[in-house]
Amino acid sequence: MTDPDQPHLRPAGPSDLEGILAVQQQSWEASAWPAQIENCLVYRADRQIAGFLLYRRIVDESEILNLAVAPAFRRRGIAKALISYLAEILPGDVLLEVRASNAPALSLYRSAGFLADGRRKAYYHRPVEDAILLRRTATGVEIDRQPC
Repeated sequence: MTDPDQPHLRPAGPSDLEGILAVQQQSWEASAWPAQIENCLVYRADRQIAGFLLYRRIVDESEILNLAVAPAFRRRGIAKALISYLAEILPGDVLLEVRASNAPALSLYRSAGFLADGRRKAYYHRPVEDAILLRRTATGVEIDRQPC
């Protein structure tokens, strides 16, 4: 059994939904996907949800739909730990899109091995903004991709 006082990663359970919602409400820059526990990983620290990663699996790839860390827990490697955990439990490429103006997220994903894989014009609304498509390959072999 996991010590509740120690930070840990795990798939989300029913008792985590309230904490996931709290993190999402504190993270205005995160995607607006509805909070859920299916296909969701959580990072618990100090007896609370410090961050979560919502994903979907498409054949042999995982797509990150939403990744958020509570402001009090940022800059501690939690987002990177969630990405690594996803790759560990579901091998294959990992892809996502991010607002072109979200420099902190682009920096995080670059440091986690993601490369630009395309652009979607005017993908986001409020404000209208392009999405940068990012991919991290499972093999580490990159063909015709640019650093993000």
